[in-house]
Amino acid sequence: MSDAPGNRPHDNQTCAFCKIIRGEEIASIVFENSLSLAFLDHRVSQSVPHVHIHLVPRHRNDGLKGFFWPRQRYQDEAHLQQVRDILRGAIASLQSGL
Repeated sequence: MSDAPGNRPHDNQTCAFCKIIRGEEIASIVFENSLSLAFLDHRVSQSVPHVHIHLVPRHRNDGLKGFFWPRQRYQDEAHLQQVRDILRGAIASLQSGL
């Protein structure tokens, strides 16, 4: 693939994911390496032209049915950071076992 402007995968000027990758949008980064970027959800029903995976934390009676789950906002910034830190810890634990 050519590296000409417009052909790079993060060049879309209106895409929320592209803005996060370029550092133009704030995101709660959970993990990043040369191939991937993982961050907490910001809002629902987004359509983005990228391959992406949703990791959904499960809880007893959380209402998950197939691909659809009840969307809930973080209680506050502290709660968002707590979720991010728990995920970071789980990733670090997995990596140390490799």
